[in-house]
Amino acid sequence: MKPSSFHACDSVWRNRVAPRWADVRIADVRYTDVAAWVAELSAVRGPSLVRVAYPVLARILDDAMKDRMLAANPARGVKLPKQTPPPNVYLTAAQLDMLADEAGPYRSLVLLLGVGGLRWGEAIALRVCDADFLRRRIELHRNVVRVRSQFVVGSLKSHKNRTVVVPAFVMDALAASAAGKGREDLLWTAPYGGYLRPPGGESCSPARWPAARRPMRPSPG
Repeated sequence: MKPSSFHACDSVWRNRVAPRWADVRIADVRYTDVAAWVAELSAVRGPSLVRVAYPVLARILDDAMKDRMLAANPARGVKLPKQTPPPNVYLTAAQLDMLADEAGPYRSLVLLLGVGGLRWGEAIALRVCDADFLRRRIELHRNVVRVRSQFVVGSLKSHKNRTVVVPAFVMDALAASAAGKGREDLLWTAPYGGYLRPPGGESCSPARWPAARRPMRPSPG
């Protein structure tokens, strides 16, 4: 598991799963007990938390099956609460321009996130050498996540590098951000140096910013 995934899983175990299950023998876990636990969580917490906590228990029991400690997983088949996805909200091209202008030295970052579909961790990991200004492409090799108070650099979420084609007006903004920097320098840094914190402050989950609604404004010339 990547550090960010392990941290999230460990937190769920300590705060949501262990209080109920840590002292229960594997052989004593019953389907009805798991269903009752899910119902109790659903009554006091939202569906998203239940759908995060339940798999931690279920996967532990999956491992117990693989170790032949259980003939079947008593957690599998428990009905989980339905989760209604929130509606997507998109920026228009004009709104994206306004947001980017308000971002000051991070104008190019906002434009890239708005049209390129990059995850936050992919964007803040970009270095000058990752931008091909002639071919208008961004090469993605790294992803940065914040785990507790530390930044961890790893592979992309898909474990596969990829190339993103970027409009000319965004590349022009990126060129301005890269001016005067070395090839291995970060395109953007925090006010006091280092990687930028993710949106939402302490959140360690890479976030995808809304894409701008087409049509995009044409680049000059």
